Amino acid sequence: MDRKFRRVIFTLSGILFIVIILGGCVTVPKVMIDLNLASPVKPTSVNTQYAVLQWCIESDEGKLLEINKERAKQIQFDAGTLIFLDWSDKTALKYPFLKIMKGDLFFTGSVDNDEHVQEAIDWLERPITVVSDLDVAKSFFWAKNLEESGFPFWLEENKRILILPENKYGDRKLALKRLKKYGENYRVKKIVDIAKGFVDRLQFLEAYNQLRNRANDYPTNVELLDYLDETADLLIKQKIQLIIESRLSKVENSISNFNTASEDLKSTEQLILDTESITNKFIAACEADPPLLNALRKKNKDKIEVLQKDIASSRAKLWQQEINRLAAQKYYWSAYQLFKQRIEESESFASVVKNEINSLLWQSYVSIIPDSISHFLEIGEKEMADAERHGITLILCNMADDLLLFANKNNVILPESTDELKKKLNDLLSQSTLFYDTWVKRKLILTECSSGQAGLGTTFLRDLEILFRDRFKETDLFYGIRLGKINSDAKKSDYVLDKCNVASFAVDKAESDEDLELITRAGEVTEEDNPEYIDRIRKKKVTTGIPPKLISQKIYKYTKHISRVNVVVHARLTFTLLHQEKEDFFEVNKFMKKEFVIETIDPRETIIKTEKVVGPEEPKPVLRNDNVWVASEMKDWARKESQNLLVLNVMRYIADYPNWIAEFASSFEEKQQWQVAANFWGFCLEYCKHIQPDPELIKTQLEDKKILEHTREELEISLKSVKELAKLKNSSWDSAVNALISYLEPSK
Repeated sequence: MDRKFRRVIFTLSGILFIVIILGGCVTVPKVMIDLNLASPVKPTSVNTQYAVLQWCIESDEGKLLEINKERAKQIQFDAGTLIFLDWSDKTALKYPFLKIMKGDLFFTGSVDNDEHVQEAIDWLERPITVVSDLDVAKSFFWAKNLEESGFPFWLEENKRILILPENKYGDRKLALKRLKKYGENYRVKKIVDIAKGFVDRLQFLEAYNQLRNRANDYPTNVELLDYLDETADLLIKQKIQLIIESRLSKVENSISNFNTASEDLKSTEQLILDTESITNKFIAACEADPPLLNALRKKNKDKIEVLQKDIASSRAKLWQQEINRLAAQKYYWSAYQLFKQRIEESESFASVVKNEINSLLWQSYVSIIPDSISHFLEIGEKEMADAERHGITLILCNMADDLLLFANKNNVILPESTDELKKKLNDLLSQSTLFYDTWVKRKLILTECSSGQAGLGTTFLRDLEILFRDRFKETDLFYGIRLGKINSDAKKSDYVLDKCNVASFAVDKAESDEDLELITRAGEVTEEDNPEYIDRIRKKKVTTGIPPKLISQKIYKYTKHISRVNVVVHARLTFTLLHQEKEDFFEVNKFMKKEFVIETIDPRETIIKTEKVVGPEEPKPVLRNDNVWVASEMKDWARKESQNLLVLNVMRYIADYPNWIAEFASSFEEKQQWQVAANFWGFCLEYCKHIQPDPELIKTQLEDKKILEHTREELEISLKSVKELAKLKNSSWDSAVNALISYLEPSK
């Protein structure tokens, strides 16, 4: 047998012997191996056997085992099982609360020292290592020609340590899970015990923080979470009680001892604001923290709402004190204004707060309405009796009506005594309105007109009378005015159109200019047979795509000649207007231009083309052909235009009547004679209720491009006046009330 063959025999014999030996060593940790060679080898460990087989399975040289690879894996599994059992025995000796059952490691729950639990957890979380002896391993290869084996090098690369696969030989996860849970419960118990110590000392915030800071470490621990919720509930209840005792009680005490001093008002308001701020911050903190929010919503929602209601009630009571203080001074209108202001302020509060405030404030409001109306009636009757100051009465009636309307708008039931007061109020209003209607009545009286032209003055005056009658019917800006008889007696309040002088109307030389306009018009649409189509029919050819008819349209292009003739008339008249012993001078001095247009088309210049249809037929142009007026016609036209301008001036003056009343009232305000000022403001207010200044109406007239220049100038002045009237109408209520309050509530 040659050397090479003998080497193969020895190698196979050695490996086979190892397999046989390993196969018989699965029941004990260590075995003796004898290869029947010159000398025996040292005993080897199960760890080394496990490592040798791992090398054989993984390395190229391990292919020698392919003759029985599955058997080699089984031997390695048995060795691994022995290693796991050996590790489990050592673990049970080290940690008596762990034991082996059916090959798996279990936690018994009997722990003498809780601190050892974490050590055991750390031990169980470490991998089970397979440590082999290199010298012992080499004895496996103490055979001829096997000393060059790669196993020592492979073992050296793995640093002689292998990791036993997890859960292949035995399960330690269940023991680890139970041990961790025990450790968690142990630590949680310590945390909860510390928190309970704080709770016993009523230090709920410290207890809550202790639990909250550790809750994220134990997100599923029922004991910790339950006690966290319980502590959150205690903390919220404590905080609410502290706010009630330390803050709200001070507020209530301050309100009960409240007087009219402004410093008391400010200090009490500040106490309420501080209490509200602390409460809102606490609620916001709860809403930002899930456990607190949960406790707030589930267990303390009603308590928080009661606290908010109590704070709102305190605020309302303070506001009631303010309102009642004003009412006690008989400053009822100021009390009403303050009430509306407080109601508006409460709109920004939460519903529970707003409802509480509104409920209490409306109680105060309803209680002062009878006294308010009685007070207004008393003052109104006195002002009427003293000096017929019905303007003040009109304001008071409107103020009382405002109080009642506000209650009705909010569906508030008023005391039965209010019904009788309403009747008295209506009677008072009727008397003052009747007086006002008499006071505001005035006439426009026309006097004779003079003119250098015989008979022109009389004709001019009669035309004016007709114009004024018509214009007074067209608009509502002239409340209380009527047209009096010509030359009739006038009162101080009437308007007298006097010293009217109409000059002769001078017609200037007519001026003209020429212009051209190019026009294109779509004419009639025509239809005729298509010769090509008929020819194809005759020759029996295909007619696809060939229209049987030809449709066309005539297009007219022509030049329109435009001749514009402008005739100018110089119109001039003067007059004065007397009202309230004041005479104002007016003049109409205008160059009035009248344009006449003559349009013609020369047929010789018309071009007719036949084109494709571009659209519907357009109508023939309508040519303007004005007759140029003669001088007499122009003078008559200018006379009517000047009459219109005169009427516009007078009507603008009459329409300014409420501004006259307002100026009169303002003059007394400057002297701080509030009683007289309020009386005239009351008349102004009543007048403004009867007029509807509409600037948009005049704007529409000004947009008319046909309007004549001299009329446009007057309308632009009228537009400015109407805007001022609209502004006065909008501000008259405030002006009237402010003047009256300055009279009735001087010390407020």
